[in-house]
Amino acid sequence: MASFKDIMDMIAKKKAPEPPKEFWLKFSRELGERLDAIDSRNSSRSHGFAEGLGGVFSVLFQPKPALAAAALVVAINLVLFSLTSGGPGLVSVALLSKDDLAGELVLTDELASGENIVDF
Repeated sequence: MASFKDIMDMIAKKKAPEPPKEFWLKFSRELGERLDAIDSRNSSRSHGFAEGLGGVFSVLFQPKPALAAAALVVAINLVLFSLTSGGPGLVSVALLSKDDLAGELVLTDELASGENIVDF
């Protein structure tokens, strides 16, 4: 049985046949025709607002699994947020008047700690 090195040496000594010049001329001509056809199609296309909008709608009507999963997670978060936002929430101190702030501090027992309230 031949070793790996022997097989690699045989492959290295093997010469690949050169294609005839007619092959390369035909290949070059056909490739040029195909590229010209692609260029003519691309130049006739209009890249306007309507085409971009069509791309957006195609994504919406043919969603990918990752997009559908992300939309589901966002929908669940919105539902949970709307259910929990009805209860008592935190109020920004900056929005309270001085009297309301003093009432909040008394309710939370902050005045009992001996802190001074600064009039601002």
